[in-house]
Amino acid sequence: MGSKDGDKDECPHQATVGDFKIGKYEVTQADWKEVMGNNPAFFKGCEECPVENVSWSDVQVFLSRASAMRGVRYRLPNEQEWEYAARGGQQGRNMKFAGSNRTGNVAWNHNNTQQPQRVGRKTANELGIHDMSGNVWEWCMDTFQPYPECKGRSRSDRILRGGGWRNYDDACRVSNRNQAKPNKR
Repeated sequence: MGSKDGDKDECPHQATVGDFKIGKYEVTQADWKEVMGNNPAFFKGCEECPVENVSWSDVQVFLSRASAMRGVRYRLPNEQEWEYAARGGQQGRNMKFAGSNRTGNVAWNHNNTQQPQRVGRKTANELGIHDMSGNVWEWCMDTFQPYPECKGRSRSDRILRGGGWRNYDDACRVSNRNQAKPNKR
């Protein structure tokens, strides 16, 4: 995890993840409406676009309701799982973005859009997962903790990964870390 070429909070280190499953696409506005009965997105009118304008706390309610509806336990990935999935396997281990070293191939960001786009339209990474770089920021389960060998302090803020449609390339790197209060939309 991390990057020696990244920000000071991205100290490279080994991490081990167990077995887990992760969605092939970001949660769409249609997915959210099916479970929650509403659409909190600012950019409405695109059922296949990722839902945005949702807080970490909102997502916890969504996951609880989706789990009850489908009889499956859903949760957010932890930060290690997210980065493993974004890197996408052996070929992607050293890639800057989720599936490529060029954002234009895999990410909707400031360079090519002015709003979130339908999921799955950019090239998937080696594991077949789309949109882990760009489109919308993705919440992780964890609170912010400094990586081993990194200076910093723990925070109660929740981790966000992947960058979004408003961001430039640097924010969409698989190693980039961000954090926000759990009630921030």
